[in-house]
Amino acid sequence: MDAVYADCLNRFLKRLGQQTFFSMGTDEHSFKIVDKAKELGVTPKQFVDAKFLEFESFYNQLDLSFDENLQSSNPKHYWVANLIWERLLIKNLIYKKTYQGLYCIGCEDFYSESQLIGGHCPIHPHLEIQKVSEENYFFKLAAFKEQVLEYLDRVTINDPSVRVEMKNFAKDLQDISVSRDRSRLSVDWGIPVNSDPSHLMYVWFEALQTYLTPLIPDELYENWLEGSPDIQKTIELEVWEIWAEELPQNLQIIGRDNAKFHLIIWPATLFALGLRPIESLLVHGMINDKFGRKFAKSAGNGITLEDTLSQFGKDGTRFIILHELNSIGDTNLDIDRVIESYNANLANNLGNLVVRVTNLVEKMLGGLINFDPIDIKVPAAMKLEINTNEVYKELEDLAPEKAFRILITQATLINQYLEKHKPWELAKDADKNEAKIKTVLTVAAINLKTIAETLSIFLPDSGGQIYEILTASKIIKAPAIFPRIEVDAES
Repeated sequence: MDAVYADCLNRFLKRLGQQTFFSMGTDEHSFKIVDKAKELGVTPKQFVDAKFLEFESFYNQLDLSFDENLQSSNPKHYWVANLIWERLLIKNLIYKKTYQGLYCIGCEDFYSESQLIGGHCPIHPHLEIQKVSEENYFFKLAAFKEQVLEYLDRVTINDPSVRVEMKNFAKDLQDISVSRDRSRLSVDWGIPVNSDPSHLMYVWFEALQTYLTPLIPDELYENWLEGSPDIQKTIELEVWEIWAEELPQNLQIIGRDNAKFHLIIWPATLFALGLRPIESLLVHGMINDKFGRKFAKSAGNGITLEDTLSQFGKDGTRFIILHELNSIGDTNLDIDRVIESYNANLANNLGNLVVRVTNLVEKMLGGLINFDPIDIKVPAAMKLEINTNEVYKELEDLAPEKAFRILITQATLINQYLEKHKPWELAKDADKNEAKIKTVLTVAAINLKTIAETLSIFLPDSGGQIYEILTASKIIKAPAIFPRIEVDAES
């Protein structure tokens, strides 16, 4: 969900002529990874490398336009994380103390008694809370309370309730653990603290720093590896100059369950480093089954990306994410209803429109259209101009599903236009109505081309295909761009 949202907004910003850098990544140092690798009889690194290739395969199938996809187990990230650690240590913002807490392995996070529900994590109620007591390094999060509260007042967040929730949380900030004692771990997996190799960095603390790592060129890191101590110091200064110049990143897309990390811990870390925080966040809810239950293996109600791609295809899957899911709040996903929506909006509405327009243009105009609107003398009663401003406005407001729904409505207007002017009726006296036929079909084709260009923000494959069909030297009847999907009678 995050990745497809990010891709859509990246394509939109590029359409506006903005220069973008679309960064994705995987945080790989969780204890869940260790347990799964052990279960499969492989090392954690072998496991995450295989998973990374699997994810990249899905990303490529979904046409994601990312510039970098970073593994947190990448050596360059280990280097970056330690540069950040040392800066915080020098500034006396990291210190060591003994800590006792309640730890959820599912969240990779600590909870207080009051945050638990029936003694269980509110997000992972099926997992046992672990009582942990150990000496760790802590980050002075509480020192940045006022800056975080001020930041929460001004940062752009698509969901107003998230701002309220985070401001309430930030009123009582406590310093947080940012390391684990290596000797207490069953498997040595994580980023070692260079200044104290007996500790590994806490997974969420270093995972957030993957937003900074891609900004540093690989060559710079390679030069650092090969350089003398003096050269290394010079390169490290250059790294901080790059971050100061490149930040803030102007948009992050996250799930609501990660809001605390991205809206409190991460900006506080950036403040501590003397860097500017993120300007905008799209914080989406969770995807549940049609009964509102969280997806879980034990409930057998999960829907895999692999299955979705198999059933709906590339752009059908993107349609589900960008049209059917809520950008604010949770979504109860009913696959039968999604199929009905897909058939109604894509197969029957937009898909049939493409077939209809191209068929009429081929039959009545010999497949030839002049797309220069200046050359068309259109009477007021026969005008139609698709307006994408509302679509763009919703994208600017970080509401992709609202934008997509408006675009589909615009396709409906073209169908209504054809029904109103009935070129097939005009063709019964083609000689008399030649100019009208040409005008109606040209107006319809021009507006459909506008929809195709905008559709490529959401469905790049289908949008591009429709655009190519309409701008060919000779237009012929289009195939079914969006084949109907049948509902499984057993579902």
